[in-house]
Amino acid sequence: MPSPILALVAWSLVIWLWMYVTRLPAIAKAQIKLDPDAVRTHLQRNPELLLDE
Repeated sequence: MPSPILALVAWSLVIWLWMYVTRLPAIAKAQIKLDPDAVRTHLQRNPELLLDE
């Protein structure tokens, strides 16, 4: 039983690694500036997107 779970975890780690290996150099090459406040700013401009609790 644990082998399918381990296989899925391993596959997820491979995909995660591949994503970072390909995207981080692309972001650097495109000279994209990452804004840590982008989500907060977007939600402040669009309050209807906030989830009701």
